[in-house]
Amino acid sequence: MLTLKSWSLVVSFGARTFRSEARQGLIAPQYLSKYGSRMSKSNRRTGQIIFLLVCVVVVMTQSNMPTPLYSEFGRKFSIDTFDITVIYAMYALGVALALVAGPSLAGRIGERNLIIAALVGVVGANLLFVAAHAIGELVAARVLTGIAAGVVMSVGTATIVELADPRARSFYALLATACNILGMGIGPVLGGLAVTFLPHPIEWVFFTHMALTTVLALCAAVLPRDVSEKETPTGKFVAPSPPADPHFRRGFAGLCLIGVAGMGVLGLLAGLTPTFLHSIDPSTSYAVSGLVIGSVFAGSAVAQLLLKRVPDAMGLSLGTAGIVLGLGLFSAAVAVGNLALFTVAATLCGLGQGLTIGRSVQVTSAHTTSARDRIGSIALFYLALYAGASVPVIAVGVLQRHIGLLSSAIIFTTFAALVSAFGLVTFLKCIRAYESASNRPARTATGQKG
Repeated sequence: MLTLKSWSLVVSFGARTFRSEARQGLIAPQYLSKYGSRMSKSNRRTGQIIFLLVCVVVVMTQSNMPTPLYSEFGRKFSIDTFDITVIYAMYALGVALALVAGPSLAGRIGERNLIIAALVGVVGANLLFVAAHAIGELVAARVLTGIAAGVVMSVGTATIVELADPRARSFYALLATACNILGMGIGPVLGGLAVTFLPHPIEWVFFTHMALTTVLALCAAVLPRDVSEKETPTGKFVAPSPPADPHFRRGFAGLCLIGVAGMGVLGLLAGLTPTFLHSIDPSTSYAVSGLVIGSVFAGSAVAQLLLKRVPDAMGLSLGTAGIVLGLGLFSAAVAVGNLALFTVAATLCGLGQGLTIGRSVQVTSAHTTSARDRIGSIALFYLALYAGASVPVIAVGVLQRHIGLLSSAIIFTTFAALVSAFGLVTFLKCIRAYESASNRPARTATGQKG
């Protein structure tokens, strides 16, 4: 029997022989070209995936970057909590528009061109933020940011999954989702640090981000046209839609409810954390606000990447429990005015949201039947999430004028906890019925054979 050392010698000798015969022309060129084309195609797709993941992080960084900077905008013109809720709602509207129209545009002009357009939109949004002297410019900038975010969330995520090896698509779906959340967490940290330590934070933050986005747009322009399985645009309309498998649609609805609750929590924390922290301690710096917001999204990204081996049903159950517990601590923190408890609650909500959204995208991708089905399903999932994310920010911003911040927070946390729990029960019941129906034909056939 050959030992491990013997096997290594055999492999080494074979490799040297292959290279020697290739140089001498003893191996047919078609075999070398076929092998080389496979390797070059694989390397090209890997490079495209990495580039798209970077684009996702950079675009999503701008989604929450303005939050700590609203105090600086307030020095130029009047801006209050209600204005912030309206601005965030316009961002969510931009996301929704992109999620509805993005898949169709990707089919008409190609994923690469649509991603370039999203990057150009981010450049325009940065310019509007720097030049803003009224609420109107901020609203326009946030709409552009939302459209770009919606494109990378739906078309970008689906394209990354399509480029990946079929055996690794679940992992890349999880990785793309984690990059979405990671970008959301980086933005407020950069914004908060800039406000605290830099002399002209608005110009520093947005010009730096604009330069990076411009470089990405130029690099994307020289990428090969075939960034997905098709080489030319199909021109077919791909609307956000539930998975084609009718037996999974109820489970998909449950995933959307869990996602709405989780993203609603993140939306509330991303939009109004400076307000909450100011009510707890008026001396809280914007760097601290940015770090607290960043901890929410960092917890979400960590949960998606480090806990990826947790089974789907268990991950969704633990994630929902984390969201519910975090919401309870959140209400307590606002009630007693404890900054440390607020930070723990925010991080716990982020961990729970990360577990649920990562598993939701992974399960949805696994239950789709084609690239078209996958793009439509992921677009609908994110559309539901961002529709839900905008509601609590607007509702709390309006309610706090009439019943106060604490009462508004308690109402929201109770509602979000109930929605997430109901969504989990709906998903688990559907999956059990789905698995039972899948196994029934096999058991029947076995019984007939016996």
